[in-house]
Amino acid sequence: MEKSGKYNTAKIIASSVVAVVGIILVVANTYSYIGIILLSFGGVMLQLSLEARKKEITCDELTEWISGKSVNLAYMMTWSIIVLLLAVDIYNPDLLDT
Repeated sequence: MEKSGKYNTAKIIASSVVAVVGIILVVANTYSYIGIILLSFGGVMLQLSLEARKKEITCDELTEWISGKSVNLAYMMTWSIIVLLLAVDIYNPDLLDT
């Protein structure tokens, strides 16, 4: 288990690398649909890994913390669906009627 209040540097580095690879793919116009997906996932993961972690959690605050984590999960799932539908709409519009 990670210590409270500390950043996970491995997650920050990995998400930064994924976001940079996504930017390179989008700018170079090669596999740019994969670049959009990588850039979105890397950006969301970087934002989540840079959030400050709570140091001391009591029982009442634990409930709020868990509900906050479920909101983050729902946000990530919604964001990934939007990005995938955007990539499909841009690069293969005949696949889905949007």
